[in-house]
Amino acid sequence: MEEKYRNITQACDNKKFCTCVDRTCGFNPANSALGCTPCVAKCLAASEIPSCFFRRQEPDMDRKQDYTFEGFANFTLKHKKQG
Repeated sequence: MEEKYRNITQACDNKKFCTCVDRTCGFNPANSALGCTPCVAKCLAASEIPSCFFRRQEPDMDRKQDYTFEGFANFTLKHKKQG
């Protein structure tokens, strides 16, 4: 693994870069010693994409999203950066 990614693989470091604004969610890395794992597991079980993938493209996105794989594909096409 590349050195620049080594630190973010530790659960405690996930809390530092998580972009999810729902701090009341029990799956949020800020509320779990397991880092991103509970959130990703919950999303995958529901055939959804975690909100951090959406926020990477549009940090101020509306929280009312279609978090399905298809919804993420549509969101990505809509928010594709030009140039």
